[in-house]
Amino acid sequence: MIFEKKALSLQSILNKTPMIYKNELFLLTDNIDEISNPDPAAGQFLALVYCKQGKMQLTWNGCQLEMSTNDLLVCMPHSLINHYLRSGDFFGGVICISEHLFDELMLDCFHMEAHWWEKYSYIQSTPIHHLDDRHVRLLDTYLQLLVELLKDEHTAYHKQVLRTIAQAAAYECLSYLEDHILISSEEKAVGKADIMRRFVLLVRENSTVHHDVQWYASQLAITPKYLSAISKNESGFSALEIIHKVLNEEILKLLKTSSLTIKEIAFRLRFSDASQFCRYVRLNFGQTPIQIRSAASI
Repeated sequence: MIFEKKALSLQSILNKTPMIYKNELFLLTDNIDEISNPDPAAGQFLALVYCKQGKMQLTWNGCQLEMSTNDLLVCMPHSLINHYLRSGDFFGGVICISEHLFDELMLDCFHMEAHWWEKYSYIQSTPIHHLDDRHVRLLDTYLQLLVELLKDEHTAYHKQVLRTIAQAAAYECLSYLEDHILISSEEKAVGKADIMRRFVLLVRENSTVHHDVQWYASQLAITPKYLSAISKNESGFSALEIIHKVLNEEILKLLKTSSLTIKEIAFRLRFSDASQFCRYVRLNFGQTPIQIRSAASI
């Protein structure tokens, strides 16, 4: 196989026309340079590199990888891709999802999926996934939907529709992983990964009541420092960041969709008083609870 460096093409997917579609949530491109040489001002993102036909060799986080027809490379935020070569018959493309939207999707999975951490860890350790015919058809369908939506951003509920499509795709990923990961029904200790899994489950069940790392560390019979070190190493987030991500999602849900008063929300989420709750919200969202609630009602 002779490899040559040439422009990627989405022509077999995107109506046979090389193009770039982009907004603050998504980027669809025929140019891998978009992810191998990112614009620092654009922030981080999850990138999916799709090989529709042919082969590609590349360096991913220092590891040499090779992709073939119907392979999908999943690059987590902060991944590094370089030194890529493609065969002369290569067709494919790149789908980028903003880190903010990716975090939202992870929180959705976090709340509804008992084995979320095993699947997340599997994706981190296994970057290339070979798609069967059904998943190839699904990916092509999602691509066509995204292209049509990104062509016109001036429709009502445009961002909400994009988020819904991304959420549906995330659920399809969970379904795909269900068939590729052997998850034991027994609770067996497997070192740091098991500690992380149990921590995630604890946060999912207790984040509205317990906000401090000390409580979770005590439940796991380890020190807060050790829990934070494991969390940072396994997920890229500190233990406190994970706790706050889930807590913040609950705060937004209550402020935007419930009729509870600010004081009642503060009490439900175990803040000492409404003032402490308001300080926390301003620090984490840059707005007061009233401003968030008012914006949601517009």
